Amino acid sequence: MNSSLSFDPALLYVHISRWEYQCCGEVPRRGGTVLGALTLYPSHRPGYPAPVVHDWDTRSGLVQIGDVVAQLGHSVTDPYRTDIIISLGWHGHGLPPQVAGRIELLVEETGRYLRGPDGTFTIDPSTVEYREVREATRRPEDRAEPGGPAAPGVVAGIRVTDVHFPTQEEIDARVLREDRDRRTVVLAGPAACFGPTAPEVGGVIEVDLGDVRLSKNGLLSTLTHRVRGEVVRASAMSRPSHSHTGFGARTAQPPERLMVRLVIDPDDAR
Repeated sequence: MNSSLSFDPALLYVHISRWEYQCCGEVPRRGGTVLGALTLYPSHRPGYPAPVVHDWDTRSGLVQIGDVVAQLGHSVTDPYRTDIIISLGWHGHGLPPQVAGRIELLVEETGRYLRGPDGTFTIDPSTVEYREVREATRRPEDRAEPGGPAAPGVVAGIRVTDVHFPTQEEIDARVLREDRDRRTVVLAGPAACFGPTAPEVGGVIEVDLGDVRLSKNGLLSTLTHRVRGEVVRASAMSRPSHSHTGFGARTAQPPERLMVRLVIDPDDAR
């Protein structure tokens, strides 16, 4: 790793994944402007960590770091006890805080891939290097193989010119949406598992999640008790095999097998 990194405390240092500018948007360049959402992720490499965490709202996931606020990423459970970085992107969902600014420093991050015990590839921290550049390389050499070159993206030191914080109404709506998503499961199985009549979208049904005939997907797919929930989608399965299913057209003839997207009632989602 470089022994000395350029650092100006007046700038906000954000990590921009190369995927962001490979997909769409402008390639980051020194002197250019950038607009994006701020999210906190675990830091797996040594350079340009996030500032000290000052406050954390566990309900909204908003974290005060330095002079800005960022959204907590899904893989961070406690920002006080985790080494974190600030990621800036323009493809994220939800309503994380956004910043606009001018790029005054641009550093390209490179390293070498290391195969982990589980077979996945990570970047070996001991091989990481930071090099100041005028413009990011849109398609740098990157090969996920043992010892292969890794190019995760760039670090931009930006002078912030504008900040957008979500309104309380936006935060409340997002929290409700995320909770609803958490309680959503996709169930597939014989029609009899879903009651005496075919479920209708908007209706409420009871399902035994312990029924071995059901396949289940979702964060609550490990539940095995009987639950009530709202049907948000119900369709005949195009094939009996669980390996390939689809939402087919509803017909007058009751289908033998169904795929149902169910939002479990809060009281049953535990």
